[in-house]
Amino acid sequence: MSSAHPSIHIIALSGQKLVAGLISLQVQDLIQKTLEEGKKILLFYNRRAFGHAWICQDCGHFESCPDCDIALAYHSDPKPLLRCHHCSRISPVPEKCPHCQSLFSAPVGIGIQQVEQGLHALFPNASLYRIDSDMQDNAARVKENIDTSEILLSTQKGSSIQHPDIAAVVFVLFEVNFSVPSYDIEENTYHLIAYFKKQLLPVYVQTYIPHHPVLQSLVFENYKDFLSNTLIPERKAFLYPPFNEFVIIRIHHVKKERVRALVESLTDKIEPQLSESEIFFSADTDIWTRMQGQWNQKIILKGKGVLDILETLTPLIVRNRSIHIEWQ
Repeated sequence: MSSAHPSIHIIALSGQKLVAGLISLQVQDLIQKTLEEGKKILLFYNRRAFGHAWICQDCGHFESCPDCDIALAYHSDPKPLLRCHHCSRISPVPEKCPHCQSLFSAPVGIGIQQVEQGLHALFPNASLYRIDSDMQDNAARVKENIDTSEILLSTQKGSSIQHPDIAAVVFVLFEVNFSVPSYDIEENTYHLIAYFKKQLLPVYVQTYIPHHPVLQSLVFENYKDFLSNTLIPERKAFLYPPFNEFVIIRIHHVKKERVRALVESLTDKIEPQLSESEIFFSADTDIWTRMQGQWNQKIILKGKGVLDILETLTPLIVRNRSIHIEWQ
């Protein structure tokens, strides 16, 4: 399915045969045509690594970071390894499952390195350059590789790439961007796609949700409707900026008891101020995460008057380096 506007092409993936994991036949043909014309093509896929996790296929055990509360991602390049995307800890890929001793484990999920592998298989004679936060190239090396490569594959790290020989831009999977837990992710995704559209480049977007408001506003060039019908109602309904103040108070320490005590102290100061306000307040000490060896908790405040509440917390925050404020 193509859009009515010549610069935006929405490719609905439902029911389609895909090659190399996530590449539609339409995009495969587009890449082939671009290469034959001696031009470059830029593909975006905003997911690092080869797979999201390394999981035993017999017992379901997955390798996790001992210092952070997340699964280790499987990386295939430059050599097979498991990496924590929070603290960058590196671990070897186990030969067998440490839980059940099974020899059958594999990566799950599709990361950019897996897309890269598939593109190499489809176009073995084409030069391909991957741009993500795992690469070690300096700025001069990046420029040289962009100049000499035919297929450019990037996470959002390369969102400002410009080159006169780029003939088309492909977003490999539109909805992968929404895995980022941020209230403004739809707006950011809109502007990322619109950035290339404004360069008068044809943009191809593969997706399982072709009628998403972001895509429809891009197709019909109607950002005003996107704002009035989607962004503004959602942000008003869920107390997000610019209609309300939104702050996250993060508490972290190597000792879980210390974090719990700080959360209780903050809660004791916040709750009495909420009785006559419409401020949303959330603090759940039953949900814990770990990052870089420290226990983590968060308190969320949304609404009008959040700044006034924060001022009453200043003495406690100043005295504790384990507390920091994130304005959203």
